[in-house]
Amino acid sequence: MKNIKAIFFDLDGLLINTDELIYGAIIRILKDHNKSMDPDEFGSFFGLSGEDLAKRIVNDCDIQLSHKELIDLIRAEANYPSAQLKTGARELLEYLEPKYELVLVTNAAEISLSTKMSHLGVADFFSKIIALGDQGRPKPAPDCYLKAIEATGNKPMDCLILEDSEIGVTAGLAAGCQVVFIPNKYIADPQDIARKNKVSVYSSLGELPGIL
Repeated sequence: MKNIKAIFFDLDGLLINTDELIYGAIIRILKDHNKSMDPDEFGSFFGLSGEDLAKRIVNDCDIQLSHKELIDLIRAEANYPSAQLKTGARELLEYLEPKYELVLVTNAAEISLSTKMSHLGVADFFSKIIALGDQGRPKPAPDCYLKAIEATGNKPMDCLILEDSEIGVTAGLAAGCQVVFIPNKYIADPQDIARKNKVSVYSSLGELPGIL
């Protein structure tokens, strides 16, 4: 990793534990419909936008809900105000903020973004926040990261992306950026994803100060 001028952070599953909150909500909702979902299956499509994730669940699990109804149920059940920072997240932000421009780039919709973040006190670390609705197509399309590149005025290869899902890794590489993979707990085989995509993989945010 060379010539880094800006670092783009994903939100859900990377900085905050909403991966756990969302999976728990989905499991409870599916149980009410006599359905289930394995953690590995969830991990394979976590990182999609809320709408795309809901469509996938409705189709794969064959539940009698529209995807919009499922989105509303997940938001109600997930209890986003209880979200917590991942281990090492605040320390990493404090370490990086004096050295690089930091941008938050997320598939989260504006309606849920403030609910997830307002109590955590980390928004000021970011010079810009790019959310769903600002960016064109959601991940795995690269639009959000292309928007971040444009907003910072950097070349793609001068930007480093931190992602926790294969969907996010795909988006980052398609934008032409450097990517580091810190997998969430639902990813079945992180090493395989890292190998296929030729990216570095680390087990936690706490490992990153040693390489940046």
